[in-house]
Amino acid sequence: MVKIAILAVLALALAVSGSEGRSVPNALEIDRIGGFLLYRMYEGKIQYLLLKKADEDDWSPPKGNLDEELNESEIDTAVRETREETSLVIGDYNAYIQYKVYFEYETNDDELKKVNLWPAELQNFEKPIQLSPENGDYEWLEFDTALTTIKRQYADGLRQGDALVRAIESA
Repeated sequence: MVKIAILAVLALALAVSGSEGRSVPNALEIDRIGGFLLYRMYEGKIQYLLLKKADEDDWSPPKGNLDEELNESEIDTAVRETREETSLVIGDYNAYIQYKVYFEYETNDDELKKVNLWPAELQNFEKPIQLSPENGDYEWLEFDTALTTIKRQYADGLRQGDALVRAIESA
């Protein structure tokens, strides 16, 4: 019971630490992004899945822009983008949707990115990752290596997500 309470407090603290209501007057466009901080336990260690864009040295978790035409939520986006970018579907991973990492950043093009990531643990180790054409490579990386590999705008999100994942795994 104490572990569940600790997880709830940690999730609340992380949610409050995000700046979900912040407005950025210089931003011309707002992109809402949903994705999973997909991880696996491998030889007793936590590893995170990072995808590299095919046309640039940009590593991030499976994620993408919310499709308003589909009337989808950020969690719907996370499921769709994970399927499109990796071929993994619900059942191949267990998403902890009760815990969310939220952060924002501005791009050089004055776009505001509002990012929502949920921890998700790989369950199906047999299914191969099949990348979409937009991604050129993938790696399963331990936290320290993932932190130096991931695009800098996602580093704090990875730190917050890693704290959640470690709390989940120790519960």
